[in-house]
Amino acid sequence: MAGGFAIEGQKAQRPTIRDVARNIPTCGPDDRIVVVKQRLDGQSVCAVVDSSNVVLGLLAENAWTSDADAPAKDVMTLAPLTFRPDREIQVAAEYLQKHQIDKTLVTTSDGQLIGLALREDVDELARKTEGAA
Repeated sequence: MAGGFAIEGQKAQRPTIRDVARNIPTCGPDDRIVVVKQRLDGQSVCAVVDSSNVVLGLLAENAWTSDADAPAKDVMTLAPLTFRPDREIQVAAEYLQKHQIDKTLVTTSDGQLIGLALREDVDELARKTEGAA
């Protein structure tokens, strides 16, 4: 399940953080900030990945005010928070709320990017799930 593959049985019925993972722009570690900004299409975050789509870091708010010619690897946040796709939505919601985190990456156990989960989406699905139980 942590590998991001489809699951069967009772666990398949439980909402997970994968259910709210959105697409997120990506870039390579050597891509210049000025080039990355042009590709963002209004988004404020970008996952820095290697050629195998393994997450190396995250470009967020602080990166966009840095030197425009800097490579992503020089301004990215290292070791960003990640959740495996099988993390139950209630557990994820509690963690994000407790630590006041507004977004997290969703990756496989090998670190390959699946998407971005926003706290508002996690909270909404957790409320719906709680109400249905």
